[in-house]
Amino acid sequence: MKKIFTILLLGIIITGFNVYATGDKDKKDKDKKDNTSIASASVQIHGQVFDAITGEALVGVAVKLEETRKTVYTDFEGKFRFNSVKPGNYKLYLELISYRKEIENIKMEFNNKQSIKIQLIKI
Repeated sequence: MKKIFTILLLGIIITGFNVYATGDKDKKDKDKKDNTSIASASVQIHGQVFDAITGEALVGVAVKLEETRKTVYTDFEGKFRFNSVKPGNYKLYLELISYRKEIENIKMEFNNKQSIKIQLIKI
């Protein structure tokens, strides 16, 4: 009798665990779908910053996307990227010691794959 009771109890526990695990998987799948729809409703803003006279890529330029209050810095090739930005009009503000530039009305739309090339002049 003890063996039957133990086997039944163990079966109930395992079945309960499987039901719980399956429910958790369904929730994860739903969350994944929600994140996909959010990602599809956003665009990337990316580009490269150069010195206007020498043509040299500028490293460490602070690139601010004013409407989102996000700031990124250019890498060793002068490249920058803003991920997950809603489509719309934006203003970029670029700053580095001895350089400064403001770019208005950057229009970002879905599937916009253009890269922005920016030249800075020393002030």
